Amino acid sequence: MEIIIKSFYPPEHKRFGQIQLSPRLKQIVLGSLLGDGSLKIAKGYKNARFCEKHSIVQEAYFNWKVEELKPELKGSVVLSKPDIKSYSKKSKLLYQSAVHEELTILHHLTHEKNQKLIKRTWLNNIDTLALAVWWCDDGSLNFVTNQGVFCTDGFSHSELVILVNYLAVDWKLDCKIIEAPIKLANGQIDMKYRLRFATILFFESFLLTIMPLIPVPSMLYKVMLCYRDPKQQQRWISEVKKALPNFASEINHIYERPFERYATLVEQNPTINFGHVFFKAPKFLSLAAAAGLDLSDYPVDEGAIQIDAETSENDIVQ
Repeated sequence: MEIIIKSFYPPEHKRFGQIQLSPRLKQIVLGSLLGDGSLKIAKGYKNARFCEKHSIVQEAYFNWKVEELKPELKGSVVLSKPDIKSYSKKSKLLYQSAVHEELTILHHLTHEKNQKLIKRTWLNNIDTLALAVWWCDDGSLNFVTNQGVFCTDGFSHSELVILVNYLAVDWKLDCKIIEAPIKLANGQIDMKYRLRFATILFFESFLLTIMPLIPVPSMLYKVMLCYRDPKQQQRWISEVKKALPNFASEINHIYERPFERYATLVEQNPTINFGHVFFKAPKFLSLAAAAGLDLSDYPVDEGAIQIDAETSENDIVQ
């Protein structure tokens, strides 16, 4: 006899605040849905599970998220290695929770036809932790231009209009929608859309809001604005240390010591800023070598800093 599994439809009155998951977990899931996470109801199942995949490069951040979610959502982690067709040649970490009825309710609030869909109704439930998770997932800081961009490639232009309005009204942040053409393997262009902060003042305001909630030192690079002016750079390093006192040692090692050691070189060379120093950009290394500076004990933790593909030193976000 064929077994028919009926779909679960939550009652219309069931609201976000009534979902029986901890407030912290719900914020991490909402931030992840804006970023790299998803809720899926697999064929043959009536309840949803949470899934998220990250590059092995972001293992520390991935592990933090799994540690936050797993006590309530259970599930497992799988390491997948790239195959010959993979765009990225780095291994991926995949977390899949167990199926959960409360996730199904959240799925119905945030998805249509099993696909994420930006709606003002669920954005209204987001707090600062969700914003911080979204930035850690999909935020991109260009250290040359100090532009901040959310890589929202998975959302439509109309969905980004909703996000722009939400950020403006609820968080007083002005963002612009920009085009991000992606060249496909067949040579055709797939037009994606991203959100860019309208000015550095809005971007600074946003970073100051989320900085205290940055979860692991390996995410510091996503909040470290980079300037040419030493006073401006020292001010921002101080802001980051004040917001994240538990990471003071890493901030000193990765940013303060290079700042102090190479400030003169930056001042003497208008083609670089302190971002070139912090991220060991080729332009800085070339200038340092020409100046006869010793880089043998360069105080940068390579494991703690990873520059996004979107934020190479030559990238200027249009």
